[in-house]
Amino acid sequence: MKSLLFLVLGMVQAFFLEAADLKIKWVEGKDNLCHHTATLTVTLVKTGQPVEGATLFNGNEPIGTTNKNGRLVSESLNLSAVDLQLKAAKEQLTSDPVSYQVLPSNHPYPLFLSMGENPATSVSMTWQTDAKTLPSLVECVEKEDPAGFASKKVIRARGTTVLAQLNEQQPGKGRQYTVSVHKATLTGLSSATTYRYKAGDGKNWSEGNFTTAPSRESAETVKFLFLADSQESSRERYQANLRPILQKAFEAHPDIRFIMHAGDMVNRGSFAREWEWFYEAGQPFFRQYLFAPNVGNHETGGIEITGPQQENKAYLNYFNNPSNHTGLYAEGSSYSFDYGSAHLVCLDVQNLEDAITLSEKSGDKRYLKSASDWLVKDLMKASQPGRWKIVTMHQPIYGANRNETEIRKVLGPLFDSCKVDVVITGHDHYYFRSFPMKYDAAANDGKVVPVNQFGTVYLIGGSTCSKMYQQKFANPYQAVVRANAVFPGHYPFQKNEPLLLQNYSLFTVTPTSLTFHFYDREGQLQDEMVLHKSQEELTADNGVLHLKLDLTRGGAISWLSLSGSDRSVVNIADEGRYIQQSYYAGKSLDRKADGQAPRWSPWCWNPIQVGDAFRNRAQILDHKKEGNELYVKCIPMQWDMNNKPAEAEMEQWTTLDGNLLRVRNKLTVHRTDKIYGDSITCDQELPAVYPISALKHLVTYKGSEPFTHAATEELKVVNLSSGFWGIYPDVSEHWMAFTDDAGWGMAVYNPNCTKFLAGLAGVPDKEATDNSTSYIAPVKKERLTKNCVYEYHYTVLIGNLDSMRTQIYGLHQSE
Repeated sequence: MKSLLFLVLGMVQAFFLEAADLKIKWVEGKDNLCHHTATLTVTLVKTGQPVEGATLFNGNEPIGTTNKNGRLVSESLNLSAVDLQLKAAKEQLTSDPVSYQVLPSNHPYPLFLSMGENPATSVSMTWQTDAKTLPSLVECVEKEDPAGFASKKVIRARGTTVLAQLNEQQPGKGRQYTVSVHKATLTGLSSATTYRYKAGDGKNWSEGNFTTAPSRESAETVKFLFLADSQESSRERYQANLRPILQKAFEAHPDIRFIMHAGDMVNRGSFAREWEWFYEAGQPFFRQYLFAPNVGNHETGGIEITGPQQENKAYLNYFNNPSNHTGLYAEGSSYSFDYGSAHLVCLDVQNLEDAITLSEKSGDKRYLKSASDWLVKDLMKASQPGRWKIVTMHQPIYGANRNETEIRKVLGPLFDSCKVDVVITGHDHYYFRSFPMKYDAAANDGKVVPVNQFGTVYLIGGSTCSKMYQQKFANPYQAVVRANAVFPGHYPFQKNEPLLLQNYSLFTVTPTSLTFHFYDREGQLQDEMVLHKSQEELTADNGVLHLKLDLTRGGAISWLSLSGSDRSVVNIADEGRYIQQSYYAGKSLDRKADGQAPRWSPWCWNPIQVGDAFRNRAQILDHKKEGNELYVKCIPMQWDMNNKPAEAEMEQWTTLDGNLLRVRNKLTVHRTDKIYGDSITCDQELPAVYPISALKHLVTYKGSEPFTHAATEELKVVNLSSGFWGIYPDVSEHWMAFTDDAGWGMAVYNPNCTKFLAGLAGVPDKEATDNSTSYIAPVKKERLTKNCVYEYHYTVLIGNLDSMRTQIYGLHQSE
């Protein structure tokens, strides 16, 4: 009986010891977060004596162990604004759980480094503090400066501060609180230089290092890390997946320069707690490396476009992206930047998707036009030799699980016309690589190729999170797929035993090559690809005009602009445009049985410099630049036939002379066919010129007193929808021009032609890559025999109408 009593008393004593034998205290006090560090003590409830070796937990996650004074000091516990559930244990001793409602502090957290407008000379930052902390101050100094922040070379900047309302969890269920969002940009930096920085309010600082990008002209090799879909449902999952992937990537590749993310960084973009989990798992890398994020659908949660400057406020509370997107969208949602020899575009396809829906439902095309116009202008501006064009966005338009076909209809043709090299996406939680794609079809076998001649490679970058998708279908354009295929047909993902581990991608870029490697979280290489940059164009610039010849399109004139301008006056929407050679000979034949395009049947022998109606390209035989003269030689294509080279060679010599482009063309024919004949005289386009339709006023002189400065005539512009271009005989001064409303534009002069074709296809006020275009062709009847050589010359002028006409008079006198 006595022993039973002792047993019961022992059980009661053990119960009370387990329930409340230890006591936790936050030394700074509840809700007081004015210090960088949090100090916790653990004592015995009965005696108040400190307990050494007690382990503290936040939930089920251990924080650390107390020292001999019963204290534990944490550098990060009180940085994120979350609720804490603390408990302590040592051997059989435990404490009651203690809740602390943690509020934001005056210490910057989280802090992200972002690309400046030019990452070689500027770096941007974003951080948050409590609502009372208002100054946004940043300083940096070269890391090797021995004086540190006391140096006279310290660069300082004051940024902006706005108040933002954050939701810890789901609105209405979790706590809401107000923070100061700080954004600042350091400018005037040196390229490829490592700096120490600090950001804060002047008293409380967060410090780290960053390295600026090499200059745009640099031939330096650049490596960047690409991640996709980090979204997780708990802090523990971020720590288990994202953190080891970053550690493995940087251990294996310590020369990585920056981090790019496809979007879906978090699972619920309006939950501040998840952003803090993401940021904490990414430490210390997010404090040292510039971060280039994309907006994913989990960042937005769906945004309905209702007016200009539509924002994703939660996402923009964390990032200070470049504000070079022009149009109706919030600055920082879509943006672009140069990093060494790479031009990268981060495209917000969430807003684009909504713009497409809005356009279809209401006919309001402003937002869709705003997005596509900016993208085309940005990509065309980056069209320089040795520069790779890389677009990143969240949803894929080619894949093996689901395709965003509506987005593809908008973006696919733009990527083709702007010669994008690689498009990298996420969203689908598996890895996918396409063959090079052109015009919605695979262009070749995906091996080492001169990419811009053959197409765009589309990549889906896998996932760093714990859910993986399966391959749902096969397609003719997929080169490699790595997906979770444990249970075929289980969609959208299988959580139990995925075959595909979490993963990351590494890009290595030089002016002549782009190398891509895809690794799993163990560092095992799963796929690789190398693209080589062939010479794609010849360029000339005389300080007045800038000229480009497209070597992937027979050396035709693809760009003519004022020097320093990003606006070309040449339309290049398809192979029938440009400024190019085009000739006609023989009978018009119905050759549909031989693969002739039905739209162009019947048709005569018609060699075209750029390519054919099926978008096959002419083959370059030779090209060179000697001084200010550019020379090209190609085998043209027969326009109406599918991939049928013409039995001929075309040569072209172009020279810039002030605001004049002087061109000499030569056709050498060696036909062996017996079907067209060579007895027919045909109108020849000498040459075919396609100005942008923004040049919409058609002007010439057709009177009986040429070269006397008699009044010019504005002609009616015939639209091609009427069946044919406008025909204008008796152009007695041998020139015709398209101008804008101010009288500025392009004139074409051929001294041997008084007949011209001209008109408009589509609508006016469009630019270089739009389907709408203007058209001018000096015309002369010639019979081109099966073994003839034909030459002519012409001049294109850029400027105001009166001055161009005066210059044409000078050309006429010199003939």
